Amino acid sequence: MIVKVDEYLNDKKSFFSKHNNDFTCETTGNSAEYYRKTYIFADNAIWYEVMRKVYEPVEIEKYFCIFKYDLELFETEYWSTDNADSKKYYEKWDHTK
Repeated sequence: MIVKVDEYLNDKKSFFSKHNNDFTCETTGNSAEYYRKTYIFADNAIWYEVMRKVYEPVEIEKYFCIFKYDLELFETEYWSTDNADSKKYYEKWDHTK
């Protein structure tokens, strides 16, 4: 399921609050183009996030001409022990971050 960033932030805040914000975080991956965070809570709940650069092909038509591009996006996928169904949100890729 694709969500807006506001839903992601709300889901994360709700989950963290429900589990008393008592966690440690493990991060794997060492590049801005891919990393994974695992938040492990004292009550054994877990919040997972995988962030990665992805390319999405798009076609744009202007004046009867077709232009093909690969959009560079930053995808965040997340799920938890409370809800194993993953959700994703996307941002414009910004290599300057």
